Amino acid sequence: MTPEEVDVATRAGETFVKLYYRLFDRERHKLLKLYIPDSVMVWNGNPKQGTQITDFLLEFPSSEYQIHQFDCQAVGQNLLLQVTGNVKLDKSYNFSQTFVLKPHESGYVIGSDVFRFI
Repeated sequence: MTPEEVDVATRAGETFVKLYYRLFDRERHKLLKLYIPDSVMVWNGNPKQGTQITDFLLEFPSSEYQIHQFDCQAVGQNLLLQVTGNVKLDKSYNFSQTFVLKPHESGYVIGSDVFRFI
């Protein structure tokens, strides 16, 4: 990977991170557009797919995410994105979240989403 390719992936990852967590905290219904029918999610060891993801996200309690760091790299046409931070729910939790982002139309959609409290 060239430094330019790393830079492009990092900028795309940063844009996605800002959008995803802002929508998760404030406009969660808009987040659903980032998941496609064949998206998969594993939330603390619990697998979800398709409409299960939609139902889970819409029923999730209010949240306030704070991102500590992220790393992003291209893997073929996809982006692999690793995020760590803190989320305030009923109490604060540290978390790690990994996405595989797939190119779609003029941007990216979530192919895979793995979340874990740490």
